[in-house]
Amino acid sequence: MENPGKKIKLDRNIDLKGDFSIPTINEWQAVAEGSLKGVPFEKALINETDEGIKLKPVYLRDDIREIYENNNYPGTGDFVRGIEKDGFLTKGWDICQRTGAGFPDEFNQYLIEDLSYGQTSILVNVDAATGKCIDPSSSVPGEVAKNGLSITTIDDMKNMFRNIELKNFPVIFEAADSALELFMMFNEYCKEKNIDISTLSGALNFDPVESLAKTGTLSAPLKYLYDNMSMALKWGEQNIPYFKVIGASTLPYHNSGASAVQEIAIALSTGVNYIDEMKKRGISINSITGSMVFRFGIGPDFFMEVAKLRTARVLWSKIVEAYGGNEENRKMFIHGETSTYNQTKYDPYVNMLRTTTESFSALAGGINRLTTNTFDQVFGSSETFSRRNARNIQMILKEESHLDKIIDPAAGSYYVEKLTDEVKRKSWEFFLEIEENGGIKKGLESGFIRREVKDTAKKHQEKLSKGKRVLIGTNKFSNINEKKVNYSGPGDKELIRRRVKVIDNFKKDPERPELKKRFDEVSSVLKKDSVEIFEFGSSLFSSGATLQEVREAFLKTGSLQKEKIDKMEIKRLAFEFEKIRERVWSYNSSEGEELTITIAVAGPPGKIKPRIDFCRSFFEVAGIRGNIIELKGNSEEMFVQLTESRPKMIALCAPDGFYPELIPELVPLLKGKAEEPVLIMAGNPGDKRKEFENMGIKFFIYLGADIAHTITQILNESGVKNG
Repeated sequence: MENPGKKIKLDRNIDLKGDFSIPTINEWQAVAEGSLKGVPFEKALINETDEGIKLKPVYLRDDIREIYENNNYPGTGDFVRGIEKDGFLTKGWDICQRTGAGFPDEFNQYLIEDLSYGQTSILVNVDAATGKCIDPSSSVPGEVAKNGLSITTIDDMKNMFRNIELKNFPVIFEAADSALELFMMFNEYCKEKNIDISTLSGALNFDPVESLAKTGTLSAPLKYLYDNMSMALKWGEQNIPYFKVIGASTLPYHNSGASAVQEIAIALSTGVNYIDEMKKRGISINSITGSMVFRFGIGPDFFMEVAKLRTARVLWSKIVEAYGGNEENRKMFIHGETSTYNQTKYDPYVNMLRTTTESFSALAGGINRLTTNTFDQVFGSSETFSRRNARNIQMILKEESHLDKIIDPAAGSYYVEKLTDEVKRKSWEFFLEIEENGGIKKGLESGFIRREVKDTAKKHQEKLSKGKRVLIGTNKFSNINEKKVNYSGPGDKELIRRRVKVIDNFKKDPERPELKKRFDEVSSVLKKDSVEIFEFGSSLFSSGATLQEVREAFLKTGSLQKEKIDKMEIKRLAFEFEKIRERVWSYNSSEGEELTITIAVAGPPGKIKPRIDFCRSFFEVAGIRGNIIELKGNSEEMFVQLTESRPKMIALCAPDGFYPELIPELVPLLKGKAEEPVLIMAGNPGDKRKEFENMGIKFFIYLGADIAHTITQILNESGVKNG
C-alpha cells in the first residue's frame, strides 16, 4: 500500500498546449451540433438582434483580426476606448441624479442631502411650463411642478441653491426651450451672490430638436432658438469656458423603442445639424463641438449598450475630423441615463435591478456622466428611499466593484470588438439615410424618424407579447399577490395655485414698476452684439422680471409661426400588459371579488406539471389567479367538479394525447350551461384547431402565442369591462 503522505512528483513541467490539442472551430461546431438533437446550428445558436446583427455563440481572434490595424489607447485615435487617457482613474465619472422636486425650497432640501451622500453634480430638470418659458399663471394643469422643477424668478434660483457651493459641483440644466433665459438667470444669480462664474462647470443642454421630438412643438420658431443657442454659445465661450452649452439627446427616441443603431445615427444627425446651424452664425467648429454633450438612454442589452457607446465616439470623431475639428474637440462627451422604456409599474422593485445592469454597461462603455433613474419614477414620484437607492447603485459600482480603477474593461473581448464594428457599420448606414432624407429636422417633419423607431418598437412589443422578450414581473414570473401602488400627491390645479401665489407675492416688489422702462430698451439693445444682448437679458431678472416676461421682451410669442410635428410615441414597453393588469384590478374592485380561472387538470402528474405551471403563469401575467382542479371520474362527474364554483373561465390542461377524447366528452356538457364559461385549451392544437373550436374551445394558449392579445380577447369574452 502506498504511503498516503508521500508527495507526488511530476516527471516534467506541465505543458497544457503540448499535452492537449487545440480544437478548431469546425471541430467545436461538430460537437455542438451533436447536442442539438437535429436542430440546425443556425437556428439554435445564431441569434439576430433588433439591429439586424447576427450573433454567434463563440467569437475568436480571427473575427477581429482585420478590424483594427493599429492598437488604440484610451484618449487617443478614434476614442473607441474613451476620451480620457486615464479613464476614471483621476476624476471618475460624474454622478448626476435628479431630486424629483417640483418646488425650489424642496429642491434645495433634497439636493443638500443628496450631495452629502455621494452625488457629485447638480441636475436641474425643469417642469413643462418652465421648459416652454411660461409662468405658472399661463400654464395648464399638468405643466407645473410635475416631473420637474418650477423656476420662474431669480428668487427661485436663490432658494434652489441656498447654502450650496456651486464651485464644488458641475451644474447641469435640462431646460428645454428656455435654456437661454435660464442661462441668463443663472448668470445674474452668480453676480448677485458674488460667484466667479468663470470657475464654474456644467452643461446647459440646449437641445431644441429634442424638445421638438418629445413634445411635437416648440415655444418659439426653431430659427429663433438656434439664434438663442448661438448667443449662449458666444457668451459662454467668453465667460464660463468650462460650461458646455449644446445638448444632443436621444432620450425621446430611446424611450420610444429605438434600437442602438437608430440611437447612434440620430445622435450623429442631431450633432451635425447643430454644427451646420452654428457655423452659419459664425462660430468655429472647435467652439461648437467642444461645447457639446451627447445624451444616450442606456438599455438592458449589456454588450449592445457597451458597443453603442464605443461606436458613437468613433463615428463622431470621424465626423468632426471631416469638418476640420482638432483632436481635442473630436471627443464625444457622453451623459448616459438609464432607460425608462423598460421600467414597469408592477413588481417595481425589479426596476432597481434593471438600472444596476444598465449603469454597469454605461460605465463599461466609458460614459462621462451618469443619471440612474429611481425605481418609482414610473409613478411620477421619487421618495428619499428611491433617490438614495438609485444613487447608491453608482456608489457601489465605484466603491465596491471598483469600476473606477480600470480603463475600458471591455477592450480586447472578441465579442465586444466585433459587435462594435458591426454596430458601427449599420449606424453609419442609417446616419447616411437620415442625411439623404434631409437631416434630423426634415426626418422629424416628414415622419421618417418616427416611422422607423415605431417599426422597431412594434417588433419589441410583438416579441414581448409572444414571450420571446422578457420583462420580469410583467410577462414572466409575475407576482400574483402584489398589491396595487397608488401614488397620491397634490393635484395639478393645487400645484399651479401654490406656485401662482408665490409669483404673485414676488410681483408685489416695489421696484417692479421700473421694469417697463427696461423692456422699452429692448429694441435698441437688439442692435448690439450677442454678448451685450445676453448681459442685458440677464439684468432684467434683477429688475424683477419673470422667465416669461424676459422671453416676451425679446420675442412676441404669438406673432411668429412655430414648428409642429407628430411627436415621438414615448411609451414604456410594459404598457399594454399593464393595461390588462389595471383592467383586472378594476374588475376585482368593482365586483368585490378576485377574478380567477379554473385550471382543469387531467393526465399523469409527472407529465402534466410543466403545462400546469405554464398555464398558471400565463394568466398570472394579467393578475388572474389559477385555481387547480384535478379531473376525476367520467365526463358527468368532471362536469359537476367544474361547475360547482360557477367559473367565468376554464382552462383545460392535459397532455396533447388526452384532448381528442377529453374535449368531445366534456366540452358539450359545459357549453350547455346557462352561464357558459369561456373554454380555453392549454397546448397548440395544430391541425385540430378548427375541430376543437367547433366543439366549443374558444382560445388556445401555448409557447409562442400572443399573450397580451389572447388575454385581452378572453377578458372581452368573459365580460370583464375595460376601466
